[in-house]
Amino acid sequence: MAAFALASEVHELLQNSEVAQTNTASAKESAEVSKELSAQALRLNSLISRFRIS
Repeated sequence: MAAFALASEVHELLQNSEVAQTNTASAKESAEVSKELSAQALRLNSLISRFRIS
């Protein structure tokens, strides 16, 4: 019974580790996308600042 409990805990730890790795990868990807969107927003702002309504 103790071996089963230990195996179950090890399995749970491995699953948590996989989730943590997935979350880390997602966070890194989100940060890169955020940087890219910010750069695009700055570029768009620069482009539309040339237009004036008269």
